[in-house]
Amino acid sequence: MKNLSARAVAGVIGGLVATAAMSAQMLAEPSTRRIGTPPPRRLADVLLPHDPAGEQKVAAALIHLGIGAAGGAAYRAFVSRRRGGLVSGALFGVAIWFVGYEIIVPALGVLPPAHRDSPERRAALLEAHVLYGAVLGAVS
Repeated sequence: MKNLSARAVAGVIGGLVATAAMSAQMLAEPSTRRIGTPPPRRLADVLLPHDPAGEQKVAAALIHLGIGAAGGAAYRAFVSRRRGGLVSGALFGVAIWFVGYEIIVPALGVLPPAHRDSPERRAALLEAHVLYGAVLGAVS
């Protein structure tokens, strides 16, 4: 159990680092043009429709960091350090993107399923999730 706890903590830290890298990529040109309003902000708008804009920005950042940290903990809980790395991390990022953008985000009414979304946004979000996973695999 102690080993699993240590891996989960390492995963949370790795997830936060990876989310920071992903956020930097998503908020830079040309991604902002292709993505439009970032999905965490759209999610905050859906979950907190009556909150002031400043609070929604904070909520969006916390949502994104929370999802990234949880993803990092899950990655490290199920992937041993020997099997971790850039490739397994990138594949994990693709899996997170698929589940998030084909199932969860559409179910919440935030965006259409990825296969029905604009090719530009779909590609930009997939790129961001591959980066998240690769950084996660490298640092956790």
